[in-house]
This record gives sequence, structure tokens and C-alpha cells, in this order.
Amino acid sequence: MRTQKKNKNWFTLVELIVIIVILSILWIIGFISMNGYGASARDSSRISDMTNIEKALRFHAAQFWGYPAPDNNQWISYSWWLVWTQWVFWDDLVVKLQRINKKPVDPLTKNEYAYSVLNSNTEFQIAWMLESNIVYSPTNVRSAYADSRVWKAYVTGDYNGKIAKTSMWATTYILAVPTIISWDMWLLDLLTLVQNKKLVYNKQPAKPASYVWTEFSATAEFDFTPSGLVVFEGDEDELSDLSTQTQFLEKLQEAYSWTIVTEIDNELYDLVNLELNTLDPSDAAKKMSHSLLKSSVSSDIPSYVWKTNPPPIVSWPCGLTAWDVATLNDFFDYPGSPYQHATEQEWCDETAINAYAKSISKELPSVIGKLENLESLEVHGNDITGTIDPSIWTLASLERLNLNDNDMTGTIPASLWALTSLETLWLKNNDFTWTIPEGFDALSSLVWLDLAGNNLSWGLPLNIGNLSNLENVYLHNNDFSQLPDSLASLTNLKLLSLYGNSQLWGLSSYISPSSSTRTQANITETWAQMTISGNGTTIDVSVN
Repeated sequence: MRTQKKNKNWFTLVELIVIIVILSILWIIGFISMNGYGASARDSSRISDMTNIEKALRFHAAQFWGYPAPDNNQWISYSWWLVWTQWVFWDDLVVKLQRINKKPVDPLTKNEYAYSVLNSNTEFQIAWMLESNIVYSPTNVRSAYADSRVWKAYVTGDYNGKIAKTSMWATTYILAVPTIISWDMWLLDLLTLVQNKKLVYNKQPAKPASYVWTEFSATAEFDFTPSGLVVFEGDEDELSDLSTQTQFLEKLQEAYSWTIVTEIDNELYDLVNLELNTLDPSDAAKKMSHSLLKSSVSSDIPSYVWKTNPPPIVSWPCGLTAWDVATLNDFFDYPGSPYQHATEQEWCDETAINAYAKSISKELPSVIGKLENLESLEVHGNDITGTIDPSIWTLASLERLNLNDNDMTGTIPASLWALTSLETLWLKNNDFTWTIPEGFDALSSLVWLDLAGNNLSWGLPLNIGNLSNLENVYLHNNDFSQLPDSLASLTNLKLLSLYGNSQLWGLSSYISPSSSTRTQANITETWAQMTISGNGTTIDVSVN
């Protein structure tokens, strides 16, 4: 009797090798993905730290007219005179600022973030590093990136990025300095730092000082070699002279020409490529030199813009001069602009200006205040800089004002309240600071108010309840800490957006209980919909 053998199936060696290779690839992909998620989470934590630090510093500066010095700071000097102080954002600063719960540190290396303050205490920078491909681009930091091969430094703050000033007795030195962060705290002489390429610049791979002993692999130098560090030396009063201002700008151009920063920073690129005739400087050159000197050297620096060869005084419609018309045409000089070649009569007859997302990067000219027939002014989604000039609040017919999504700074002027015909006021996503001035109730026609995404603090005006026509109010992502009881008087209010004001208190006095509300005095936890005095108003205070 013959026995039958059973067939047995086995993997061949080639098949086993293929399976092992596939499993190895899958494991590597999974490992890289998980590692990437970890890096992204840590980067999100770093960015959150930076946002909180910046808000706390700006709030402190608004209260005390300057930024606090770094803990255990080192003096960076030129010719033995202080230019900036630098060290880290440490425990003492957390206590002093009173708006951060605990000391922020890098989530991976546990080191503190680098922090420096200019000698005037009016400009600062913070530096840290990212480890993933995340893009970080807040309003005051140009878009940058970091990758996993060579991590790069990120620098934020309000330092002007062009010049710093120091004084020795009666001699003032103005220095061409693109950053006030160093990665070698053993070198305290500015000239030595520059010569040894020890500065840290945004998007460059040099480590901030507090990261030097960490595992981050960014060890390259910031190759900034100016032709001359000093762009002015002498008595500060000399800068009142136009020729001295022009010579300063010429030396500043020479200092930055052919340096790496002109390839990175658009403003420095514009500076070095500005045509400069020292014997007969253009208005653009005069305006640039005056702006730099006034903001970073002395507020007493006189302006020579518009003062040379003034246009003849003639009678123009609605008070416009030839120079006013040229200013307006220049401001709205973009492709396809209907205003570029407008005449004085056309400007005077204009009732609605709309320049949405036209990449305008200038200051809003005050001459707009002369357009007496203007009913709507919308220049949102641009890069408009500077403050709100009080002179434009002479527009008695203005019903709609939209300055959303620009780079405007300063405070909201009280002269705004003269616009009694205004129905919509949109100022969101700028960098307006301090608080809303009293007199707000003069805007009796106001229906829509949007102040979200600024740095406004303290409380709303006590008389906001007098605005009986107000329906929509957006105040989220600011630093408000108090709300007035008069909000309960806004009987037509439909939406009040308050989220992102983490210090906000005092809602209980005008929130009426319902099945979906809570009547606690603070809103540090997530709240859903609530009603004011039973009128059905939606209040969004989520994420507070």
C-alpha cells in the first residue's frame, strides 16, 4: 500500500526578501511621519510662545513706555557705548510682565528663547528655531521657512532692521545694523561681532545665543559684511541739515550694498536701489532719510519733504493743490488703477474709492481728508503702513471706512468720532494698540464695528451703549480685559465676537441665564452662545 505525501507550500527566499523590504519601507514611512508630527507639534508650541511673549511685551511697553531689559543681560557696545542688551527670556521677565503664566522654553531642548532690547528700550527682537517645514509669517515677520536638513533661526520683534544709535558724550554714532541678536555672547563688541559674522538674522542658519549648546545643527555664519559700520558720526543737531541727512542716506546705501540682507529684505533692497542725487535729492530720498532718522534717532529731526521748490499757490476745487493731486495719483499708482491719472476735478467729485488688494505699501496720505464728497473709502487687503492721520476725519459724508488687513500701527485717534455719518468701521488685522478713546458714542449711525486682530487693550468706552443702531461688533483677538455694563443697552445688537481676549472679565452683570449660558464673572474656559438681556444676541467667547 503506497502512502501519499502531503503538499506543503513555503515562501521562497526571494519572496521573503521582498516582504521584508516592503515592511521596512512601511516602518520607515511611519517613523518619519510620526517624527514629523512631533516636530510640527513642537514648532506650534514655539510659535504660540512667541505670540504670547510679543503680546506681553507690547502690553508692558504701552504701560511703561518701553520694553524691559533681558534677565542677566550682556551689553553689546560700540566704542564702549551701549547699542543693545541681550540674553534670554527668563523667570524675572515672566514676573515683571504679569501676562505669562510660566517661563516659556523650547519644547525639545528646554532652553530659553533669545531676547534683546535696543538701548532706547523702544525696539526689541526675540529669536528661536523651528525644526519642521512649517511656515511662520505673522504681521511683523516676513514669511520664512525651516527644513529638517539645516534648521534656521527665526527672528521677530519691532526692531527697524536698518540702523541703531549710540552716543559718546556729545558724539552720536549711527550704525548699519540689520539685527540686534547675537549667537556668541563671549563677544560683546559690535564691530568684532560683525567682523566674525556672529549676528543672527531671520531665515539664516546661525543659532541664537541661547541655542548654541543644543542639538540643533544650524552652525553656519550670517555672512553680513557692510562696507562701513558707521553711517553717521557727529553732533546730533547736524542732522537737522538737509545735506547731512542726504550724506547719511548715501553712507547707509554704501553700507548695505552688495550684502546678503538686500537679497532677503525688500525694504533694504529698495534702499540700496534708490536713485540718490546728493546735490538735489528727490522727495523719495528725503522722505526715506527723514523717516529713518525720526523714528530711530530723534523725534526732533525736521522734515524737508515737500519743502523744496513748492508748487505755486493757485485756487483749486475742494481745496486741492497740484501737489495734492500728484500725491493722490502716486498713492493709487497700481496696474489698472482708475485713479492714476485723475484730474483735480475728478478727485473732488469722487464719492467711492475702492483699492482692494493692490499691494499698496505706503502711508495713507492725509490729503484724502480734502475729498469732501467721499462716502466710501475701502483700501483693505494691502500693506499700508503708518498711523491714521487725524486730518482724514474731516470727511463729513463718509459712510463706509474699510482699512482691514493692512500694516497700520499707532492708536485709534479720537478725531475718528467726528465721522457722524459713518455706518461701517472696519479696522481689523492691523497693529493698532492701546485702547479705544472716549467719545465713541458720537458715531450715532454706526451699524457694523470690526476691530478684531489688533493689540487693543483695557476696556471698551463706557458709553458704547449709546450706539443704538449697532448690530455687529467684532472685538476678538485683542487684549481687552473689561467690558462696560452699557453693552446691555444695545437692543439691536445681533453679534458680539469676543474670543481670543484671554484676560476678559466682567460679563456676569449683563448676561441673562438660559439653558445654554453660564453667569460666571470670567471667561477663561470655553463658552458657547449667550444672550444679552434676553434680546437673542449671539456672543462668541470661545477659546478664551
